[in-house]
Amino acid sequence: MASEEVQPTLTKQPKDVLVQCKEMLDKGERRQALVQLEALTLVLTNNHLLKKELALAYVLKAETHLNLSEFTKAQDSCNKAMIISRELKDVSIEASSLRILGNMCWKRGELQTALEDLIRALQLAVEIKDPALEGTIRVDKATVLGHMGDIGASERDFREAMLLLEKAGDLRELARAYNNLANTIMNTKNWERAAQMFAKSKKLCEKLGDAPSAAFAGLNLAECLIEMGQWKNAIEELDIIYPVIEKAGDTYALLAVTHTYGLAHAKAKEWPKAEEYMIKARRLSQKASIPMAEAKVIADIGRMFKWRGDKEKAQLYLKEAIEIYSRMGAKREVQGLLDEIKER
Repeated sequence: MASEEVQPTLTKQPKDVLVQCKEMLDKGERRQALVQLEALTLVLTNNHLLKKELALAYVLKAETHLNLSEFTKAQDSCNKAMIISRELKDVSIEASSLRILGNMCWKRGELQTALEDLIRALQLAVEIKDPALEGTIRVDKATVLGHMGDIGASERDFREAMLLLEKAGDLRELARAYNNLANTIMNTKNWERAAQMFAKSKKLCEKLGDAPSAAFAGLNLAECLIEMGQWKNAIEELDIIYPVIEKAGDTYALLAVTHTYGLAHAKAKEWPKAEEYMIKARRLSQKASIPMAEAKVIADIGRMFKWRGDKEKAQLYLKEAIEIYSRMGAKREVQGLLDEIKER
């Protein structure tokens, strides 16, 4: 006799489960949070009295999938949340969903779509006077503007985001703001200033107990150390954070740490190791369908060949990276690589 499917039950009230899941996310316990959120959405699906709680659960699910680079699942949860938010006329949930969609789009390299989603989300957040949500959205908008080459507007949004997030006491998003601003600063080659901001981000994440986010900030710090000529220190940092990133199960972070290992070994002129890591990183970026990351890896493969003295191969890879960035409208990256090619 076939066993009947057992419906999950909750030992806590839905609002308490949502608070618990948010606390898990703040600590980087993403898979554990997903288990709770899956159960919560199943329990609430046919409960017409708790539609807002269901929508909020979908928003948290979407954010969790986003942080795990599971973009299709993130989009599905966002769409479900938005359907309910429009039925309830809940602007906050719609703005949060649009923010997640915008973040997902820029990671996919769909910069114009990302900007449109984020501008709409920002309008809604301002309308309801929610400083924490507005600050969170501004972090993503600033990141997209940076990729699109509008550095002035990007820095203004970052500064405004930081003021709002400090006022709201949202340390998790403040840490992300420092991290993403530092990434923008890296493109000006001000490695010391970027490293200081990555260190601030890492410290905030450690204060929250969010090991995966602290590891990601450490990863970016390692990239600065490489550019500052401290490649041995960078490898030591990577050795510490790699197990944390691997355990978190985030493909985006895993490919980034693999890529950074490749860059460190290239700077150390350890060519076989560098090439091995770079090829692995490119495969991971293709598997995760993250063209922005793939283009960055390809550009560094080109630089690796330039450092080895093979200018012809270097040009081929740099031009391939330019083609990908151009398709995505990443003007900042395109201009940087064009300038690099001219330098020869």
